[in-house]
Amino acid sequence: MLIDELKFLCSKGLVKKKHYPEVPPKVEYSLTPLGEKVLPIIDEIARFGMENL
Repeated sequence: MLIDELKFLCSKGLVKKKHYPEVPPKVEYSLTPLGEKVLPIIDEIARFGMENL
């Protein structure tokens, strides 16, 4: 599920989670500096897959 993937990415330091004290609850996820550093690699892997698979 999506929440499991987000928890995993947070645990690896690629994504950060921000809680807002609102009703209903609001949460935002964003890339950390490490996540932004990895993004070009992921983009290249995706491009390779689209071109070759």
